[in-house]
Amino acid sequence: ANKPAPKPAAKPAAKPAAKPAAPKAEKKGAAKAPAPKAAAAAPKPAVRDAKQRSDAANHNGL
Repeated sequence: ANKPAPKPAAKPAAKPAAKPAAPKAEKKGAAKAPAPKAAAAAPKPAVRDAKQRSDAANHNGL
């Protein structure tokens, strides 16, 4: 009983530590990238619409 317990305890401990780090990195990169892209796409409605469609497709996993 002592041997199996430490293994499950160690795995969950490692996963939560990794998860918070990844979202932070993604948020930082996303915050920096969209601003220039949105500014560049603003004058071109067609480009903006295409970007929104691709973003929606990515969100829906299609």
